[in-house]
Amino acid sequence: FSLKDGGYGAFELVGRYSTVNLNDRATRGRSAASTGGVFGGTQDVYSVGLNWYPNEHLRFLLDYDIIDVNRLSASGTTQIGQRVQAVALRAQAAF
Repeated sequence: FSLKDGGYGAFELVGRYSTVNLNDRATRGRSAASTGGVFGGTQDVYSVGLNWYPNEHLRFLLDYDIIDVNRLSASGTTQIGQRVQAVALRAQAAF
């Protein structure tokens, strides 16, 4: 990407969705102690970001994430969970 005499580098718009099942031997309505399981629930992550490459050796990444965790209590009867929002700024250099 060049705006005459070098410009501002290259920009990249990114998006991502991921999901993971965090349960292990969990049965709804039965306690985790009785099944030997874990009610970890499910986690969904929605991300959008902007990456900037000022040159071929340097990269800056700005991400905004919405993280939803839905799970059952240890008794297996009550739905609990939370939503978290995060902003991350990272830099990467390649030698």
